[in-house]
Amino acid sequence: MRSVAPGLLTGIANVDPSVVITATVVGAAFHFSLLWVIVLCIPFLLTVFAVSARIGYEARKGLVDLLRENYGRHIAAACALAIVAINMAMIIADLMAVSEGMSIILLQKRSFFVAAVAFTVWYFLIFRDYRKLTRILLWMSAPLFLYVFAAVLSRPNPWNLLIGTFVPHVSRGSEYVTAMIGLFGSLLTPYVLVWQTSSRREQALTGERQSHAADSRAGTFATTVL
Repeated sequence: MRSVAPGLLTGIANVDPSVVITATVVGAAFHFSLLWVIVLCIPFLLTVFAVSARIGYEARKGLVDLLRENYGRHIAAACALAIVAINMAMIIADLMAVSEGMSIILLQKRSFFVAAVAFTVWYFLIFRDYRKLTRILLWMSAPLFLYVFAAVLSRPNPWNLLIGTFVPHVSRGSEYVTAMIGLFGSLLTPYVLVWQTSSRREQALTGERQSHAADSRAGTFATTVL
């Protein structure tokens, strides 16, 4: 469990508000007919998790550092700016989602919680030990598996579920194609590459050994199941 925890955490982190909202909208519009897209993503996720983990662990450098060394400053700067822009948008969305959830639970205005949540995340990332933080985040992410229990308790039709998962069905409508692209893009996000590479670099610097195959399988399992 200790060896696959970083990969499992990366897969769980991939299930962010963008994935939840996209899956909710697509499921409401097309029911089970796009589940096969999730299955199609599995080999891509396995490859992304495995390759990025190996790069970070063996090179002991982040993705942007490696881009600068191999392709020059301009390419690295462009990628870094794109990553910053995407991550800023995702961080803002996540902060709003977390503060909104705390607002619902504690019956207070959302604005009361934004600064506290942001400071807490910043403090733990900057000042806390990487290995302890990984274990804490893994336990804190356990409630996400309630999605699985909710799906089971909704009692879907098994036959329709199997057909939607393993029999591809492509419609010519633009909405269907847009939904396919949305699902694919929400699961294969650029910041997962950065997260996986950076976290394995930290793991390598602390002297921990890594099983890349088990790590990538754990991350793919978490993303696809959730």
